[in-house]
Amino acid sequence: MSQAVAHAQPLLYASTHPLPADFLTRLPVVTEKREEDAKEAPAASGVQEGQSGLRIAWQYQRYLDEQKALEERRTRQREATASATASTDEAMPSLHSSFSRPTVRSAFKASSRPEAPPPLDFCSSFDLRKQLGKEVLRLDTVHHHSIADLPALHAQCQDFVERLRPNRDVGRIVVHGLGQIPWEDPAEDWRYLALLRSLKGLVRTHPASVALVTLPTGSLPPGFLMRAQHVADTVLETQAVDEDDKELAAMFSYYGEIQGLLHVHKLALVNTQVPFIPEATSVAVSIVRRKRLTLEKMHIAPAFDDDVQEAGAGGSRAAVSAVACVGPKNAPSVLDF
Repeated sequence: MSQAVAHAQPLLYASTHPLPADFLTRLPVVTEKREEDAKEAPAASGVQEGQSGLRIAWQYQRYLDEQKALEERRTRQREATASATASTDEAMPSLHSSFSRPTVRSAFKASSRPEAPPPLDFCSSFDLRKQLGKEVLRLDTVHHHSIADLPALHAQCQDFVERLRPNRDVGRIVVHGLGQIPWEDPAEDWRYLALLRSLKGLVRTHPASVALVTLPTGSLPPGFLMRAQHVADTVLETQAVDEDDKELAAMFSYYGEIQGLLHVHKLALVNTQVPFIPEATSVAVSIVRRKRLTLEKMHIAPAFDDDVQEAGAGGSRAAVSAVACVGPKNAPSVLDF
């Protein structure tokens, strides 16, 4: 959602909260380019000062010299081609008289057009310490609604998708907390599933659009959750970590930096015959310097490290060898598996 605000793209946010605008005001802002340049400048200057004294970088310096010479040679070739074209144009005045090119060029030079703002990166970095505030509510591209009933939500999503301009807009639909209020009637399951299926069809009609629906797993029936996973293209699950969880803390060497876990249950299979199988289905979510949110692969510590240390404290070399070889502690021999 913050990415949509940064690029002025259409965003539709729907929530069961009576005031969904409050959530939008807490979105993070884009990190200023000046801060990133200020952090990278000392590192770059340090590298430039150290290049003269490091002989190990002579191959890299040679590569830079070759690239510079190649660029200069290309520049000279372009200048020679331009001069040859100009001399050819002077030798053919009839063509200039038939096409008023000098007049067009002078018109473009005389007209003063405002410079376009520099484009933002497609994947921007955001500062979690700063919030957008109420300024996001004044944008014409941001729409927020409260989920009153399912037909009204479907009508809002359909109207939003129909207003998207082809090849120009990237629409984002976010439905937060769908099904947060539990129900007892089994017929409600199929009503919510029909909404998810119709929302999936709306997104398919506009290629440059995406819909994100969050479901509270604690208040929904397990059968409904399984059916919802079959309807969705991509299924992700977030898991909060407890600081007092000793079993989970023993698995990771950097457990104190982890804020949560992200599990990948399903990935989109559109126009493909072979499913994509990721290397890891779970990643760790951490916050760097209380500012940036990062996703990292989990580096699980060896499971037998604690057993080896406990065995080594007893002074038994046989027990240590047995545990290191994944053998039983009470084995009569170190080679008995």
